[in-house]
Amino acid sequence: MELDKVDRRILALLQSDASLTGDTLAEKVGRSPSVVARRIRRLRAGGAIAREVAILAPELSGYPLSTLVKVYLQRHESEESGKLRRTLTAEPRVQLILDIAGELDIVLLVVSRDMADYDAFADAVLEKSPAVQRFESHIVKKRHKVDYAIPI
Repeated sequence: MELDKVDRRILALLQSDASLTGDTLAEKVGRSPSVVARRIRRLRAGGAIAREVAILAPELSGYPLSTLVKVYLQRHESEESGKLRRTLTAEPRVQLILDIAGELDIVLLVVSRDMADYDAFADAVLEKSPAVQRFESHIVKKRHKVDYAIPI
C-alpha cells in the first residue's frame, strides 16, 4: 500500500489519539471530512491500521503489577514451544510476547493483580511447561514511557 503525505499525517494523528473526530482530523490535515473518512477506510482495508484500542491505566484496571519475564526454552522450535506460545497468546494477562535472537528465547510482559496472581500464572503456565528450561521475572517498578506509535 502506497502512503502519501496526507495518509502519513492521518496515521500519525490517529496513533496519538484514535478518538479524534473526522472533523478534527480533516481540519488538521487540510482536507474535507468525507475525504478523510474515505482515506481512513482505505487505510483500514489496506492493513495500514491494524486495529484501534483504548489503552487502560494498569493501576486503575485492577492489574497494577507488571512483570517482564525472560523465558529460556529447551528447544526453540518444538511441539512443546509451539503449545507454550499458543497458551501465552490466549492468556489475557500476557500483554506482549516477543521471540528474541540471542541468549534468551522469549520476552513477556505480564500484568497481574498482585504477586500471588503473578505466582499463580508463573506456576500454571511457565513452571508446568516442558518447553521452558528456565525463566526470570523482573518486576516493573515504574513506567516512564508506554507508546506503541510507529514513526511515520
